[in-house]
Amino acid sequence: MSEILKMSKDFEKKSKQQVMSTQQAVKKEFTKLNKFIGTEIKKSAHETRNAMQELNHHHMAQYKKLKIAVLIMLLAVSFFVGMVFQSNLNLINVEQILN
Repeated sequence: MSEILKMSKDFEKKSKQQVMSTQQAVKKEFTKLNKFIGTEIKKSAHETRNAMQELNHHHMAQYKKLKIAVLIMLLAVSFFVGMVFQSNLNLINVEQILN
């Protein structure tokens, strides 16, 4: 009976050691995984920030081009309206001179 008790206690001791060893290994691996995930999140955030800045610069350039195009069109329309107005004034003046 004593031999069985001794084997039982040895088995329990080895089992506890294995549990402790497994817990430490799992903890170590989770720590490494946590560190890896943190690093990847920081990289992703940096890449996202860079992509957003690049997109903002692109959009700002497009906005400036569009703004210039609109101003040119506005000037052209204003010039055209001015020419039509001047033409109408000239016609009025010619009609007044003729009458």
